[in-house]
Formats: sequence, structure tokens, C-alpha cells
Amino acid sequence: MLDKPLTPAGERILTVASELFYSRGIRAVGVDLIAEEAGTTKKTLYDRFGSKDGLVQHYLTRRYRLWRD
Repeated sequence: MLDKPLTPAGERILTVASELFYSRGIRAVGVDLIAEEAGTTKKTLYDRFGSKDGLVQHYLTRRYRLWRD
């Protein structure tokens, strides 16, 4: 799942989540806020990532890959 390209909505969600996680902390940010800020629904977030944990996994993997490269 981590190597599959994300849909435009998935990219938007991950971008917004990345900004919020970095600025506020992972535990302080809920899926309601992420969905609202990304202009999507919680259903779309769950369809793309399965759970907040799945979204966090994508976020951490992307940060690691950017740091590594």
C-alpha cells in the first residue's frame, strides 16, 4: 500500500496531514481536522489510508524518504 501512487485526494490529505502533524504533533491532530483542511470527507481519508495509523505510516515513510534522499 505504501508504494502505490496516491490519488489526488490522497495526496491532498497527506500534504495537509504532514503540515498539521509537523506543526501540532501527531496525537494532537484528529481525522476531522485533516479532512476539513484537505477539503474532503473522513470517508475519503479512511478509503485512501484505512485509518489514522495508516495515514501516520504514510507520513513517516514519506518524511524518512525525503530525509534519506
